[in-house]
Amino acid sequence: MRRWEHMLRKLIKYYTVSKSSGRKNVGKYKYTITFKNGYSGKKTLYFTIKPKSTSITSLKKASKSFTAK
Repeated sequence: MRRWEHMLRKLIKYYTVSKSSGRKNVGKYKYTITFKNGYSGKKTLYFTIKPKSTSITSLKKASKSFTAK
């Protein structure tokens, strides 16, 4: 077991983490950390999953239109 894993196991008894569902889709999500066992407080953190950028690999001219791929 790595040192940081050992430290994390000790600390986990002092807080809980709740997460938004659907965190694989595009959108804004949050984590809420709530302290326990004699500690009080709550911290909410947000993160955003942005859509993958698009790119045009080819552009062909047609009669009165065009085709993009």
